[in-house]
Amino acid sequence: MSELLQIQQSLKAPKGQTNDFGKYKYRSCEDILEALKAPLAANGCYVVIQDDIVMIGDRIYVKSIAQLKKDGKVLEDATAFAREPLTKK
Repeated sequence: MSELLQIQQSLKAPKGQTNDFGKYKYRSCEDILEALKAPLAANGCYVVIQDDIVMIGDRIYVKSIAQLKKDGKVLEDATAFAREPLTKK
């Protein structure tokens, strides 16, 4: 757990992207992964991200698993699901 705390404290991922339609700034996954490289290396860790397509009920989701690893052992993991909205604006 101490590695995760150190990585989170040193991570700087500014919002470098702009959505011209919504007029807001955001950070992309690529921006975050690039910013993670130095803190991960400093702590001897690495991140593995795995995406899978799953059906739950009658909906299709992208299931994403992110794992923080060190020496081949999983220190922390997180799972999330994403899907398209039922109706579009």
